[in-house]
Amino acid sequence: ARRMAEECAVLLKNEGVLPFSLNTKKIALIGPFADLNEIKGFWSCCGKDEECVSVAEGVRALLPDSEIKIVPVTTPTINGTAENGFGEAIAAAEWADAVVLCLGEHQKYSGEGNSRTDIRLPGIQNELAAAVCKANEKCAVLLFNGRPLDLTAIDAVAPAILDMWFPGSEG
Repeated sequence: ARRMAEECAVLLKNEGVLPFSLNTKKIALIGPFADLNEIKGFWSCCGKDEECVSVAEGVRALLPDSEIKIVPVTTPTINGTAENGFGEAIAAAEWADAVVLCLGEHQKYSGEGNSRTDIRLPGIQNELAAAVCKANEKCAVLLFNGRPLDLTAIDAVAPAILDMWFPGSEG
């Protein structure tokens, strides 16, 4: 499952930011998918979210000697519009040697009967990306989604973009 997730990921942009060094000591994981296990996707049927590996769990396992700050996001929900946590996200980005900005759509936003009329990132994720990427130029956006998205705003601010789609249990 991990190998499939790796092989399905699509590097959309890299202006010399990736790969991050395995010697990176201070890492900020920011965004609604930073420590969220809901990454398996709509079509997983009987899959269990709690059995999926979050970005935070994966980074901790890969870099056990690194200090990791996790700022789940700006809002109580992925679709929210309140800027809760922006200050904490910017502070974490300024502190870090590298930032992984974990953005996307909830897995229930794609799949049969789950269409949306807006193909941009929901809520204020574009605004979060602009603020975080301005605070640290070593920022890579990691996307979780089940359909094509308009990434014009992200492309304008992010030096690296990796689309994970919905990578399943080992994403």
